[in-house]
Amino acid sequence: MAAVAAGAVAFIGAIVVLIISALFRTDAFGATGQIGALAAVLSFFLGFAPPAWVRQAWREPDLRRFLEGSIHLTGLTDEREAVVELERAAAEAFGATGSSIGLADPEKRVLRYPDRTDGWMELPDDEYIGGHAFTQQRRIVAIDAARADPENAAVYEQNAAETVIAAPITADDRRLGVLTVYADRAPIFVEDDLWLLELLADQSAVLLDARSLSAAASVLRSREDAAQLKEEFLSAAAHDLRTPLTVVLGQAELLERRLERDAGAVVDVASVARIVREARRLRDL
Repeated sequence: MAAVAAGAVAFIGAIVVLIISALFRTDAFGATGQIGALAAVLSFFLGFAPPAWVRQAWREPDLRRFLEGSIHLTGLTDEREAVVELERAAAEAFGATGSSIGLADPEKRVLRYPDRTDGWMELPDDEYIGGHAFTQQRRIVAIDAARADPENAAVYEQNAAETVIAAPITADDRRLGVLTVYADRAPIFVEDDLWLLELLADQSAVLLDARSLSAAASVLRSREDAAQLKEEFLSAAAHDLRTPLTVVLGQAELLERRLERDAGAVVDVASVARIVREARRLRDL
């Protein structure tokens, strides 16, 4: 917007310089005036009809802000928190009213969106303009969202979403979800917004994939830790059980040998008591 305003002012200045030069036909405005006019026209061109490389250069800080604001998301264990942060970063990169990200659930054929109650809201995967972009696997621009999707016009109006642009989020042909950005006014350079949108959608796919891998690795580590704890528990339990069991078995075998030698031998009360005591210990364990 600043470049457009500067271009407009420069253009008006060029017109003034050319008019004065024509009226006074003086050398005072000759070379200087012509150079100034040329510079003004160039400024006007850059402000209102800049080439693609200039427009993309203007967008570079937006992309950088998005990357800086979202790179930490791979470390978040809460999926919803990661998606909400990604939405915020996308909206800031566009300077838009807001954005939303729907995660695909192929089994249910729904898109899951973060709601306002710290939960998830499931919608059919073809609902809203974002859903259309997801099911059709193409980017969509709706300058007038209410007209493009009249069934949900009230929702767009409620969220100040006059213009909506959406692009699918994919990774290796896997449909991860959809990124939707909405604003209360139409963008000036639609092509550049689409260029940035696709970059953000691709980056979102990378971040979501990385976060998913990180979460899977965390689950794997948890399972490994649980397996290790299980082994330690079984080892400790085996040791605790083996001690009284050895005593019981030893005392019983001793009594057995005595009775084999002399069936009328007096029973060793102390040995029997020890057997009973260790058996109770086993029961408690």
